[in-house]
Amino acid sequence: MAIYEAWGSKCYLCTQPKDYNDIEVDHILPKTASLEQLNELATQLASPEGASYDVHDPYNLAPICGPCNTRKRDIDLTRTGIFATYLHLAQERRARIVRSVESFATAGKVSRSLLVALEANIRDPAARKALDRHGPSLIQKLALMDPAAAEGYVIHRELAFEYREICCRVHILLDNVARRAIQVLEDVAGARLDLVLDDPMRDLEDQLVEQMMETLHEYMEIDAPQRSDLRGRIDVGIDSVVLDRQGTLFEFRFRGNYEIDVSAPIKATSVDESHIQRADVDARCDGTVLFAVWWNPAKDRELESSDCTISISYDNYEIEGFDQTGSWFRATFGTDDG
Repeated sequence: MAIYEAWGSKCYLCTQPKDYNDIEVDHILPKTASLEQLNELATQLASPEGASYDVHDPYNLAPICGPCNTRKRDIDLTRTGIFATYLHLAQERRARIVRSVESFATAGKVSRSLLVALEANIRDPAARKALDRHGPSLIQKLALMDPAAAEGYVIHRELAFEYREICCRVHILLDNVARRAIQVLEDVAGARLDLVLDDPMRDLEDQLVEQMMETLHEYMEIDAPQRSDLRGRIDVGIDSVVLDRQGTLFEFRFRGNYEIDVSAPIKATSVDESHIQRADVDARCDGTVLFAVWWNPAKDRELESSDCTISISYDNYEIEGFDQTGSWFRATFGTDDG
């Protein structure tokens, strides 16, 4: 639970919100790491002289969902540029995790009982029945302590869109402010959330795929792949929905993060520049996304949406794959914010 909460209740690989019971604890550097890798990381992390890198320490642990854990078994993350980023994020969260574990050791009866409730599997009929029975009373107690606390929960909605060969999954975290905004959008404006988000997500897909193709061509000096050759996914996490009203104009502002992974067959110059070789590459990047939706019932009951404004949150793209000979290659390079 301490690790799960420290990472924001999300899988660290796909960065999507997950229920506690759908999460496993992952060793970022595998337990099977070589002694050479352990010593190298101990040096990088400034461990005390003579201390080795402990793969079971919180600085090497992160929450991961089942599908990502299955996928990760086929990937050596230590050969990717993002590996160091994951370790850095885990190290940043270490102190909080240690404090949480230590506080549980001295927790009272109420704290331990609440922790059991938080860890309950909501798919279990008996657990659901108990939560249905006692949950409202707990919320009432919170409201008596602090009315705002009873509204401090977050719910999760998920949508999926298919654009050509790219699957776009949208995960929306709704806090009290966002729930009110979506309620106005759906109940007052009479809109369907999936239809409202279709145009912004289509625009996001267009921008990201175009940027990926240009990047492959510019930085790897290859013929850009055809758009129809691309396969992949875009994960979008919307963590803020704000409603602003000016007169009869309602503006719904959406903000969140995206991550895109695409695969494509390309033709690239060999390392010795003697011939052109075929290669299969994976390219990925992530960043932030902003867009707005407007509704003015006094003029036109139809909703309008803006184009997406995107930016790159990390200073690199990462491209990797196997060439025709089976040799592994990887390129990590900087890019300006878009």
